[in-house]
Amino acid sequence: MTTLDARLRHLLARAREQAGIEGTALAERVGWQPGPQPEPPEGPMEGPMEGTLEGTVEGTLEGTVEVLVSGGDRRWLDDVPGVTVHTFQPDPSRPDASRPAAGSADAGRPYTGGLYAVRVPVARLEELAAHESVRRVESSRPLFPELNISRRDVRAAVQAPNSSGPLKGEGTIVAIIDSGIDYTHPAFRHPGGSSRILHLWDQSAPATPGGSVPYGVEYAKEDLDKALGDPRPTDIVPHEDTAGGHGTHVAGIAAGDDTQLGGAYQGIAPHADLIVVALAGEPGGTLGRSTQLVAAVDYAVRRAEGRPVAVNLSLGMNGGGHSGESLVERALDAYARRPGVVIVKSAGNERERRTHAGGTLGQGEVVALDLVVPPGGVEDDLVEVWFDGEDRISVAVTPPSGSQSAFTGPGEQQTFTTRRGDRVTIDSELDASASGDTATTVIISGPAGQGAEPGVWRLLLRGGPVRLGRYDAWIERAPRGEGGQSRFSAASADPARTVTAPGTARRLVTVGSYATRPADWSLGHGALSSFSSHGPTRLGEPKPDLTAPGETIASARCAGSALPPQPDLLHTLMAGTSMAAPHVCGAAALVMAARAMSGLGQLTGEQTGQLLRRAARPVAAREQDAPVRARDAAGSLSGAVEQGTPSGAGGQGASGGAHGPELPEVAGGAASGHAWGAGKLDVARAVESAATAVFPRVVNPRAEGATLVWETDVDCSWRVRCHTVPARLAIGKHVAERAGTGFGREHRADLSGLPPGRYHCEILVTDRSGLWARDDNGGPGHVVPVEGAEAAAVVPAEDDFQRVKGVGPKISALLHQAGITTFEQLRALSVEELAAILHPAGIGAERLAKQDWIGQAAALAAEERRAVPERHTFTLTVTADSGTREVLNCEIRHHQTDDVSRVRGWDAERLLAFIGERARLRNR
Repeated sequence: MTTLDARLRHLLARAREQAGIEGTALAERVGWQPGPQPEPPEGPMEGPMEGTLEGTVEGTLEGTVEVLVSGGDRRWLDDVPGVTVHTFQPDPSRPDASRPAAGSADAGRPYTGGLYAVRVPVARLEELAAHESVRRVESSRPLFPELNISRRDVRAAVQAPNSSGPLKGEGTIVAIIDSGIDYTHPAFRHPGGSSRILHLWDQSAPATPGGSVPYGVEYAKEDLDKALGDPRPTDIVPHEDTAGGHGTHVAGIAAGDDTQLGGAYQGIAPHADLIVVALAGEPGGTLGRSTQLVAAVDYAVRRAEGRPVAVNLSLGMNGGGHSGESLVERALDAYARRPGVVIVKSAGNERERRTHAGGTLGQGEVVALDLVVPPGGVEDDLVEVWFDGEDRISVAVTPPSGSQSAFTGPGEQQTFTTRRGDRVTIDSELDASASGDTATTVIISGPAGQGAEPGVWRLLLRGGPVRLGRYDAWIERAPRGEGGQSRFSAASADPARTVTAPGTARRLVTVGSYATRPADWSLGHGALSSFSSHGPTRLGEPKPDLTAPGETIASARCAGSALPPQPDLLHTLMAGTSMAAPHVCGAAALVMAARAMSGLGQLTGEQTGQLLRRAARPVAAREQDAPVRARDAAGSLSGAVEQGTPSGAGGQGASGGAHGPELPEVAGGAASGHAWGAGKLDVARAVESAATAVFPRVVNPRAEGATLVWETDVDCSWRVRCHTVPARLAIGKHVAERAGTGFGREHRADLSGLPPGRYHCEILVTDRSGLWARDDNGGPGHVVPVEGAEAAAVVPAEDDFQRVKGVGPKISALLHQAGITTFEQLRALSVEELAAILHPAGIGAERLAKQDWIGQAAALAAEERRAVPERHTFTLTVTADSGTREVLNCEIRHHQTDDVSRVRGWDAERLLAFIGERARLRNR
């Protein structure tokens, strides 16, 4: 995996060539700002922490950009000057080690390992990427909006479980992350006139000194109430929604209280409180960027202060591999793991826009994808082609006028200039976003101030040795003014796999659209909206989760809206999956309110999504969409996964997939299921099940040799999936699978037949009612070592920490409680991480540094390694011409790390070097 993503590498190349990128579309795409880094807000900041700022950087690489950084620890933040941290999300796999210990030297400083949303000088990008503690740097990507009868259709009028009257979302919070809100609209005010909005963060507003947010301005309820009591409210709180009024309309659907206006256009959860984040987008164009989105979700969760919160994201993008592997998707997935946090995302309106192409090709086969670029564009055109990491697919480009380029293979890069003067970069990245797959990015840049040459650009894909042969290509969305969006030709386009990111993240609830007031009545009431994006994900996981009304919805209209008033001045009509998502967001708030009233514990986003899917109404045969092409059904819901078969393309359906075994049988087959998900939203049924549902629990998971052992609190069936790379397990990939027979409470999954290595395992258990639970140890999976017979007999299960001078039984017990059982694990901790674990014993970083417990553990671990021979295993695959017997290429894989090296021909020197490096052999 390349640390710096393809967009940022392209940015650096363009900036050097042009001596700056100010005023270009590329600058807007990556969130570039000119000049020196702005000073962070004065005073302490709640949640996000300021980084260091050490002046500006000289040279032609001016300005700063927004990026997401995945770091193993915080050393890069100390070493790379000019960085400001906007948001930090701890590594969910190490919750006890995320924050520096109170009283330590680092107390109050930014956190350790995890995901950071930061602004960094362009001139420091390469330095940042090269830092040993940085795993990945991902560019900010533009987000776009995904734009009476519907409330009845989804059965939103339900009674509270305690029989106190109608359930309207009392005690919950709905967070709207969008273009903004008309806070003066009656739908967002209490009957007495005060605001229902608890917090409003306007990200694009000029920052004020001493602010509590990293940029923009935050308004509390007190500020809004004061403004609403004034005849000129925007003089006090100068926030207004954009002219399109997207955020106001979305908020009205999810939680608008229309009682004062007659109640005809009531939202789904009209008594929920509101938190609103206005993203810093461009009017009529983008709706913020991915880095701002992560900061916005973090803000909403923190400001909810433990109360149940349903977060609505009616926005999306086409960048990434569409299977949850991007940093923004991994970040949102981590938030949705938390009890009382549900994130709902619109599926996207891409089905008819021809922004996706996909199919399969064999060895020696060449496939042509025609990219149609309209005249008048001013943006770069960017296409990402994704395929399995074990396939060798090369990419070439032919411009409308000019000759074909050379083919670029996996892991290679080339840049060339066309006869017309367009610059074309083909950048192929192995193990893209830690997915194990290859992403080849094609960037077409016109001359300064111009778009790419209009006409048909041909992307040629050539198959070398392939295992799966599946490829998927997406055109990144960009506002193009009069020029319009570039598209694939009708012959090349594929309407499947068009759900927009981050809706392909596993734990987000993703929503398609059907019509309750169709624009085209020939389709009929209740038909799937023609624009609604289809699934599955690139890896065959089912998305969207379900559908809700999105065509055409009457809801709140903001003051000064450019849209016509319909049916009155305070309401207007909009259509899109942007309108479908808030129906489900409001429903999630009602589900959480029902849980609280029933005295039950709060659900995670994954559990809430499960109830919403189980409650969904089946789709009638007359409402089924017209059949889509056969290749749309790849990864069908009915396709079984054989034990031990690696996933990566194709279905995981009824026997697997993102949502476990409760996947629906949708009339019309798999292709229809990938359009409708589980069916149509049924709020009443979801609330009814939420008031009584008790999910099974995985208890005491542990490794006993090469066997994963655990118990459940009720009778369950089970399935275990495992991978040698935890980041791949987290997106649904697996190299092996085990399944139990029948129901029980004591379970064992034997992995001893697998090749030696450390396997990270995910446990999925299902009770007799069909409710299921997933346990992956908070992200990294449960580790099960599979060793050779000789080594397994002498490897100790745990080490004696009392061999470390100064460590007694109490300290040893605290370490074991935190899952630290060996010297190797202890030596891998930082002083701050160890201090956090030992905080209950009153041991701080200063004492730890003085007594050097980590250094002692490192010495003891080295002693153990010398005593026990280290075992490394490799697999060598040789491809040869059967006629000439000539070796064409070799692939060698190290089982302990899953690292792979591919060489052309027979290159014994490179093969031996790979073995020596991975096994740390000395030259003899």
